[in-house]
Amino acid sequence: MKCSDSQRHQALLHLYDHTHAEITRYRDYEWKITSWSLVLFAGIVAATNAVPVPATHRVCVQPLLMVITVVLAAYGLWHIYFVHKQLVWNQCLRRRMEVFFGLFDEKLCDGKTILPAHWRPVVPPFFDHVSHIGTFWSLIVLGAIYVLYSIRYMNVLAN
Repeated sequence: MKCSDSQRHQALLHLYDHTHAEITRYRDYEWKITSWSLVLFAGIVAATNAVPVPATHRVCVQPLLMVITVVLAAYGLWHIYFVHKQLVWNQCLRRRMEVFFGLFDEKLCDGKTILPAHWRPVVPPFFDHVSHIGTFWSLIVLGAIYVLYSIRYMNVLAN
């Protein structure tokens, strides 16, 4: 069964709307993942400073908290990488659709194009966004380093 041009355009418009929603969602995820990681790190720091641990239990508690911190940091870094990869993929798809729809060539009543010509896409490779993703990664790594330092010098009860 063949699709008419209007059905194709409707499908592409739906895809464009869906892609825009995905871009917004993935952009928010980068902040949410970083925020949740830092909040969990703060909880670990608060627990290590608030609750004194008997010296006999320190041998078990310290390594356990350090492993939890490292696993949490690794998961946060990987998840930000995955989310950013999806974000860039959806941005490239949206750029291709904008060119397909002619949003850079179609003129409005005042003679201006719908989208400015300097927005015309040049599809960037993934690693052009390293400075962006590096900000989130550095926040998680610095938070994890502080937590590990806090765990190392945690409050210990004298016997």
